Amino acid sequence: MQVTDIHCHCLPGIDDGAKDIDESLQILETMADAGVERLVCTPHFYPHENTVERFVYNRNNAFEKLKPHLTNGMPKLYLGAEVLYSSKLLSDPDIHDLCLEGTDYMFLEMPYKKLSNRYIQGVSQLVDNMDVKILVVHIERYLNFTDWDDLMDLMSLDVLGQINAKSLTSMRTRKYALKLFKENYAQFLGSDMHNLKRGDVTVNNAEKYVEKKIGDGFYKHIMHNCDKLFANKDIYDIR
Repeated sequence: MQVTDIHCHCLPGIDDGAKDIDESLQILETMADAGVERLVCTPHFYPHENTVERFVYNRNNAFEKLKPHLTNGMPKLYLGAEVLYSSKLLSDPDIHDLCLEGTDYMFLEMPYKKLSNRYIQGVSQLVDNMDVKILVVHIERYLNFTDWDDLMDLMSLDVLGQINAKSLTSMRTRKYALKLFKENYAQFLGSDMHNLKRGDVTVNNAEKYVEKKIGDGFYKHIMHNCDKLFANKDIYDIR
């Protein structure tokens, strides 16, 4: 089993995550201390502010600046993006360039507001028409803005889901985070770490909660799902 975090903002100076190389290295050293072996870099992509071509150039440039500072023991880095949903995505011919490198999986962030039918139908069109596989990030967070039934309408599409590790360590959010895993609306964990001051936690901190509340071996299943993700395989039920 390789401990994997699929959601992190560790590239320097590209979004609201690490502001410079020193902060990037602090994050990576924290990940290494936690035993994280694979880490997906997911800087924010906002379709209304950027083009795919410019974003990919800036992301790759940030990675190249960081590379000379990486050391043995740090996680292996993979490039992806956290893509804010917009109807603009439905007509963008370059959308596949936002996927996790080497795969068809695009990590989608929903707007922080009620998940209306317009949004859900838009995601459905992405799934059906844009030749990408959708993984919706930090799905538990949308319950701060919409109700459970709306979230279920979204996650009942042919999409996957990710939970932030912090949501399992917090009593306020743990109940629904666990419920989303138990009902197979979530298949992945991520830290969503932006810096060391925000209170984000590494994925290993969630292990004891999913093992105790869902079952022995569940954390290992989540990590095996990451193997399938990187191999671009379809993922169904993790149990």
